[in-house]
Amino acid sequence: MSWVRYDDRFTSAKAWDNVSHAARWHYLALVETCSATERYDGTLPLQVACRVSDVRDPGACHEELRSAGVLDIGDHDVTVLTIDEHLPPPGERDESLLPRKRKNTAAYRKRQCEAGNHSRHCPRDTCPSKAGLPVTGLPVTPGRDGTGRDSRQ
Repeated sequence: MSWVRYDDRFTSAKAWDNVSHAARWHYLALVETCSATERYDGTLPLQVACRVSDVRDPGACHEELRSAGVLDIGDHDVTVLTIDEHLPPPGERDESLLPRKRKNTAAYRKRQCEAGNHSRHCPRDTCPSKAGLPVTGLPVTPGRDGTGRDSRQ
């Protein structure tokens, strides 16, 4: 997952005064593509830049964005000049991945296994309590069947 940020006054900035809705939409798609593909310098190949959004004329949008001072157009690429305003600083980029990394740690999987959640957190061959349990994706509570009734009655 990638993250981008926009200032509270982003849409009311003077740079957008004479820029069409299509070009502004295309700009957002350029920024998001740079973030998602880890192009932290804001440079995209021209072919990629033309496909980032569903605007009818990406070339015209590029020209509008160049006139607004937010895009540089090269022979084979375009560069979002204001990319640093939208991407996290280098020291924070890896931080956005920590929640996913934490979920995949052995300690997390072990805690989930011990709590009875064997859905996808513990390998079938190393979890002694997984043998014979239904793999439903939900924690299994002993004594309850699928209807919520106590099966020990």
